[in-house]
Amino acid sequence: MIKHSDMLFSDFPQVGKITQSAKDANSKRTFTGSVRINNGQYRTDEQVKEYRERSLKRSLP
Repeated sequence: MIKHSDMLFSDFPQVGKITQSAKDANSKRTFTGSVRINNGQYRTDEQVKEYRERSLKRSLP
């Protein structure tokens, strides 16, 4: 039997980089369960990186 702690620290499989061309290719497919993904309302890897950098620069109240 697998322990939960073993699963927690296991490596995840590599996922392809999300680029604009990947978003364009995904727009032709139908994904079950996620309205945001079906409508293309998600960020590319570069957009996520920029968002994180901006978020970390914000001052906390």
